[in-house]
Amino acid sequence: MDVGRNYQFSDAQLIRIGSEIKNLLPLYMRQLTDHTPAINEDFLIQFQRTLKEAKSVPATDSLDEEITLLEEEIKEKMENACMVFRSLRLYIQAAFPHDGRVWEQLGFRDYQRASTSRNQMLMKLQELQHLVEKHRAALQVVHCPPDYYWQIRVLRAELQSMGQKLNEKLVEQKRLQSLKLARMNALYAKLLIISDVAKKVFANQPQVLEMFKLPKHLAAAV
Repeated sequence: MDVGRNYQFSDAQLIRIGSEIKNLLPLYMRQLTDHTPAINEDFLIQFQRTLKEAKSVPATDSLDEEITLLEEEIKEKMENACMVFRSLRLYIQAAFPHDGRVWEQLGFRDYQRASTSRNQMLMKLQELQHLVEKHRAALQVVHCPPDYYWQIRVLRAELQSMGQKLNEKLVEQKRLQSLKLARMNALYAKLLIISDVAKKVFANQPQVLEMFKLPKHLAAAV
């Protein structure tokens, strides 16, 4: 069961059960109210509102797909960044064949670690940009294509933009998931109240009681 989730059931199934109970309540309201005055017309209105609110939370399916797509695009950009790095590494080694200090500034192992972290990759791309600009003249001598200079800048800008979009979508996803969870838990709580009262009111009417019963694996999640 998800953290914070009070029911072991799918959201769709809980909504279906709530809709069925909503239709039953007006038919048996008098008996329920006689036993428990709190189960009255006001409670019915509140229950209907709770059910409507649970239904009204937008599904996150399309948002989930957008997030997955963005994550794949970011992964591809980071792979491109690693390819640019490996190519530039060869040119820098050619430009400074006897100066290992320049090679060390590239931090090859750092790039390997950064390939799984967007923030680290942005930092390494910035370092690479500064290094290339500092040694541009020496790189031109070994015929390093000038395209690499703007490729680094473009990759940084794209990763920053895509990362910002991803963060915004993740925040919205979490907001909707939290809202859905709160509203579904509220619906479940009201269903438990109705079910518990119905057990007492209709103890001698098994057919009616059966209609108010929650499925065992749902009721067990109290």
